[in-house]
Amino acid sequence: MARYAPTDNAQQLALLTDLRDRGALTAQEFEAEKARVLAQAAPGRAPAEPAL
Repeated sequence: MARYAPTDNAQQLALLTDLRDRGALTAQEFEAEKARVLAQAAPGRAPAEPAL
């Protein structure tokens, strides 16, 4: 079974927000994943390790 993997930061953030709103992610998990997505978007910064 294929997993959905958003291709851009806006899609990733929208998916994370939806998962949080539906209760699939805690607020802490959401913040950690949001920070990871935003860190990947910042040029010159090393990507963070996934929290999940």
